[in-house]
Amino acid sequence: MTATVISLVAFKGGVAKTSSTAMISYNLAKRNYKVIMVDLDPQANLTAISLRTKLAQLGENANTVIDSSLMKAVQDDDLSEAQINIMPNLDLIGSSMDFSLYPEYMLNRSQSMKEQVKFLYELLKPIIKDYDFCIIDTPPTLSLYLSSALYASDFALCLLKTDPFSIEGLEHLLKYIQEKVINEYGAPRLEPLGVLPVIMQKNSSLDKGILDMVRDKYGDDMILPEVPYLSRLNRFSATGITDNNYFDKHPQRVYSTIVNEILKRVEHNE
Repeated sequence: MTATVISLVAFKGGVAKTSSTAMISYNLAKRNYKVIMVDLDPQANLTAISLRTKLAQLGENANTVIDSSLMKAVQDDDLSEAQINIMPNLDLIGSSMDFSLYPEYMLNRSQSMKEQVKFLYELLKPIIKDYDFCIIDTPPTLSLYLSSALYASDFALCLLKTDPFSIEGLEHLLKYIQEKVINEYGAPRLEPLGVLPVIMQKNSSLDKGILDMVRDKYGDDMILPEVPYLSRLNRFSATGITDNNYFDKHPQRVYSTIVNEILKRVEHNE
């Protein structure tokens, strides 16, 4: 067994990318898939949500200590040092602010950009063989972090914020995936999984118009079920993910539908 690797990517912040990474991973784990999340953003927001989720699941006595920072684990060529269990079937390779040193470290390690981009893939190989899915959260920038995540991935899931600049940003992102990561760096397996729309305002004609333009440009098959505006999703960022009361049910249903579509697309491409 080796994991199907999916990177969640976007050119802009504020598109629920990290929350979606956490919710998709959580939902897969609840279905008894073995999942590992990788937080490649030095801001470490996925790490924070995940550790809060562990506390929400297990209580204040839960062990939320990560033995090594991701940067140290990279320097030691052993990502398992930064690995922690969050809940049954769900693990995390957590990040921290010192991971901002990663591009400088890689530049000192190799002058070849292709070798820099490939390095994370080689580190992940011995880890992901024990999982069904590896879900990677990336910073919303064109960077070594993004290129490294995409190179290591089977699929890229592109998040689309429904604002007037989103279509141009999506076009640049898809072009970057194809021309830079696939054609130039030679990513071995990467292909787009689709576009995950994130609705900014309830019942907004602007949101609907932007989605219609994306469908016209890329086709209906490119679009996954949308993420509506969910205040509960914002709350999960502060409290960790839960599914034990009425108010949790709606966001869980939304992401269950999204995961159904992801599984269908992954199985279709195997």
